[in-house]
Amino acid sequence: FVLDFSSEFLNPKEARNLVCYLPFGLFERLVCLCITHSTVYNGSMIPEIEANYAKLSFGVCVKFEIEVFNNTIQVLTKEGTSSKQARFLVKTFSSIIGAIKKNWIGRKIAISLLVPSKKGGYGEYYDLVNRRHRKTQRNKEVLPNLNRRSIIASLSDYRFWL
Repeated sequence: FVLDFSSEFLNPKEARNLVCYLPFGLFERLVCLCITHSTVYNGSMIPEIEANYAKLSFGVCVKFEIEVFNNTIQVLTKEGTSSKQARFLVKTFSSIIGAIKKNWIGRKIAISLLVPSKKGGYGEYYDLVNRRHRKTQRNKEVLPNLNRRSIIASLSDYRFWL
């Protein structure tokens, strides 16, 4: 998945008051928060860190790489990464991004968490989750006894939600 710092995936009204570039020091802060989080899990690897690259893990199973590319930060996993591990990684990064936004010095930052689609391209994670939540709420009101698994399908188009 990708962390995008342009305003391309935000509506223009929101983007007007935001910093729409990758601020200096944000990558380093992200890596530090990931390292801190990795200490919670047994078997986490010793981080490998370079100027615009880091290789980390959350425990033995969830290994990933973080790389700066233009105005984005790409989070990469091995091809054999399970859907469950990918979901865990996206949710963890979502929390870390929330902490960064909350504690960033005096500025609001435009950060879009983009997940890859099977059809090509990307979808904005928070929009997909909100869409799923609205659909779930609407279906609960209309069909209260329906199985929850059959309702939540709006993220199924995205690779790791299978």
